[in-house]
Amino acid sequence: MAKLIIPRRKHSITFASLVIVALISVSGVSFAGNAAIKSGPPEFPQADSDKALVYFVNDFSRGDAHVYVDSAPLGYVPRAAYTAAMLEPGVRLIWGTADAKWYDFRPGSVYLLRLVKVSGRSRVWVADNPGAVRGLVSRKKLAHVTTSKQGLTQLQAKAGNKYKSALKRAEGELVLPYQKGFYALDLEGTQPTSAKASQ
Repeated sequence: MAKLIIPRRKHSITFASLVIVALISVSGVSFAGNAAIKSGPPEFPQADSDKALVYFVNDFSRGDAHVYVDSAPLGYVPRAAYTAAMLEPGVRLIWGTADAKWYDFRPGSVYLLRLVKVSGRSRVWVADNPGAVRGLVSRKKLAHVTTSKQGLTQLQAKAGNKYKSALKRAEGELVLPYQKGFYALDLEGTQPTSAKASQ
């Protein structure tokens, strides 16, 4: 009489679990991809006299970033991408994927913030020379992105009550963006070094 061989379920369950985890991972990536919509060619808007123009560049980080200004979502900035935003001048709280920090923006000025890993899982937006943004985008082939209305709604829902927590984490620390000097970062992005701005 032939024996009936029943395959061990352990391997089937393990394989099924891996498939489910893979599908969840892929869907997470596509979710961020749908929210951050790539535009065509790079865009470099002119700063309004009564607003601050801020470029958020994610050229060093290995992951995607989401950005909030005060309590409102600014959008997604995937890796190897950048976005530009006209912000109300004054001291504003920038938080999200990066550590919560206060930034002082002046009307009619242009700022370049680059996402840098500081230590462990800690990341921060570091001020760099705004005059270098065109060369940076060209050299690193960065995509210009904007976030859809649906993506902003999703970010707003995701924030929940985290704004109050961000306020506490930021405490009294104020980051002064580029004026006469800036942080020049090596190509690996591991070590910010002080440098002088070209006149």
